[in-house]
Formats: sequence, structure tokens, C-alpha cells
Amino acid sequence: MMKNNLKELYMLPTVKRANCKYFDYAATTFMPESVMNRWRDINELCGVSIGRGKSKLTKVADDILEKSENIFYDFFGISHDYSFIYFKNVTEAINIISMALNHKLKPLDMIVIGPYEHHSNYLPWKRLAKNTGALLVEIPTDYKGEIDYSFIDRYSSQIKLLSISTISNSFGHKVDINRISSKLSNQTIFLVDESQVSGHENIPCNKRINIHFISSHKMYGPKSIASAVVHNDLLEDIPPILLGGGMVENVGYLDSWASGRTKFLAGTIDVAVIAAWAEACIFLSKISYPRIIEHEKKAKSIIRSVLLKCNYKIIETDSCSDSIISFTHKSIHSHDINELLSDKNIVIRSGNLCSQNSIRKMELGAINRISFGLSVSSDSLYHLSNALEEMANDKILL
Repeated sequence: MMKNNLKELYMLPTVKRANCKYFDYAATTFMPESVMNRWRDINELCGVSIGRGKSKLTKVADDILEKSENIFYDFFGISHDYSFIYFKNVTEAINIISMALNHKLKPLDMIVIGPYEHHSNYLPWKRLAKNTGALLVEIPTDYKGEIDYSFIDRYSSQIKLLSISTISNSFGHKVDINRISSKLSNQTIFLVDESQVSGHENIPCNKRINIHFISSHKMYGPKSIASAVVHNDLLEDIPPILLGGGMVENVGYLDSWASGRTKFLAGTIDVAVIAAWAEACIFLSKISYPRIIEHEKKAKSIIRSVLLKCNYKIIETDSCSDSIISFTHKSIHSHDINELLSDKNIVIRSGNLCSQNSIRKMELGAINRISFGLSVSSDSLYHLSNALEEMANDKILL
């Protein structure tokens, strides 16, 4: 079993109180104490929104936002050519951005998405295609399930918009974002969903990407906050969708909106959750991505060996992340596996994983997913391994 040498940095009280072995980090992570304390401290210190008047409290809020975003730019490696626009979650971010891009599409333009997308990066583009007459196309795969990158070469000049996840939430397929960006026409709007990346490794950054979607609660930050990180050139060319306080320049016979990212910041902005997210970046920096990658690689190796030994079928390609491993069993339904593990206080995920379009490509109705994170210890791996072996060897179930 793996040696748990990061224990002092990531034993999270929520997991301990629940007395469970948690393997669902692809769905959500838990906030460490430093992140929770930062959220509470900001509410005690300030407690107001940005950009509301000239009071001392507003100036404090504005300062907190600026300092938090400086942390974001540094941590993610994103240049100041981009602006952070905040939403409740990545699902909302993709929906709002897709609506804002409506005017950029015309009939028969190609909207291209990856073959293994979460519903959040599938349904909004399907609706946009329907509303504009554009064509929604999924990048094809080869017989191994690997992405056919030559498709982009063939249709580069016709692709108006391409949105893809760096890592699939269903079984961890990893996309070469830089390879895709090198093939795209300058006229293509390129959007990348980093939801399954930022808690595990550096997000791919190059100036060809027009928008990054990043989720806080996938990287040990608070829920109810995410960002579309939009290149400023594109930001100037898209209209706001949510209208109201804070984003208005003038209201009258002809309304006008504030410039830059401000036009997307209607309503109250909670700087406390933004500051807590920035604290999560600090938390991950102290541990470091190389150590996280090593930790998850060892964990996946242990579970992969157990699954293979016990004749589970692993769903994978050659290009898979070490943060996720998905599987099925020929004789035990995926939902039964989930329930049997739940009875032992082991948390995994089963079903279509909000990715029915992906699961159907595998000719399956449901799969099981184990996803790794910082609270995965040798003890939790031991319990999971034993439970998987017991199920596979239980004659009553077969």
C-alpha cells in the first residue's frame, strides 16, 4: 500500500466526521480549514460587494478582489490579457457564454465539441446550434477511443467554435489541448473546460484559447463560485446576458453597458467566496502539483491492479488521467456496486455521470467511477480494495 506522506496537509474534517472513504473527487472536493477560515474572516472583515459606492468597506472589498485575482493569474499561469468573469458554477458559465456568442454563429457554421463531454459542455452548444442553424459536430474517435485529431485538420476552416474538456469526467480521457490549438483557424472561437484539471495539475495555457472555464469546488475551494476566463479581445465583442445593477453605464431611451468584464458582473459579487477560492490556490501551491500527481498515480495503480485481478472491465484509453478510473463488472450491475460499497461507507459514483452521450459510445447504460484526491490514504485504499475483491468473489452475486 502507498505511504501517505501528505496526511498532515490534507486530512479534511468533513471526511473524518462522515467516517467514510471518499473516492468522488471528480464530483466535488472538500475545503481545508484554511479555506473555510478565509471565507469566514472576509465576511467578518468586510461583508459587502465590490463596486458599490465609495465607502471604506467597498474599498476593502475591491482590494480583496484585486489581491485574489493576482493569486489566480499567478497560480493558473494565465496572462492579464484575460479577465475573470464569475458565475455560480461552470454549468452556468458555459450556458451564459453560449448565449452571449449567439451573434457569432450563422447557419451551417460548425460548432465542434469533444466526444466525451459532460452535459454542461454539450447541451448549451446543442441549443446554440438549434437557435442559429449551425451544425453541432462531435470530434470522432478511432477504434481505441482516442480522439481523431486529423478531423480538425480536415475541417479547420469551417469550424467556427470548438469547446472541449481537457479531461473527461466520465472516465478520465485526456485531450492534448495544445495539439488542437495548433490546428485551429484564427477565426475559430476556442473554449476549454478545465473542471477536471485544476485540482490535479496545471491547466493548459496558450494564447490561442479564447475562454477557460474553471471550477472552484473541484480544487478544494468553496462551492457557488466558478469563472469563465475570457480573452479581452473576445470580451469586447460579446454582449452581456444578465442585466441589472453594477453593469450599467446609462439607462434611458438607449441603454448602454459598462465596458470590459464589468458588463458581466450584474448583481452582488461575493468577494468572500472569491477570496476563499484564492486561498485554495495557496493551499494547492504549498502541496504542489507534482506531489499531487505522484500521490494520485500511486493510488490509481493500486486500484487498477485490484480491478484487473478481479476481472472488472476498466474503461480507458491510452490517454487517461491518473485522477479517474472507471469500470464495470459483467455480472454485477453498476448501481449494485455503488450500493454495496455505500453500505461499507465507501463513496464512489455510478450511473451515466451526467454524460449520457459519452456512456452510449461505450454501449453502456451505467458505469462506476473512482476518482482520487488528497484525502485518499493507504487506509481508504485498503478498504476499497478489500470491498472490490469481496464483491467479485461473492458467489451469491454472480
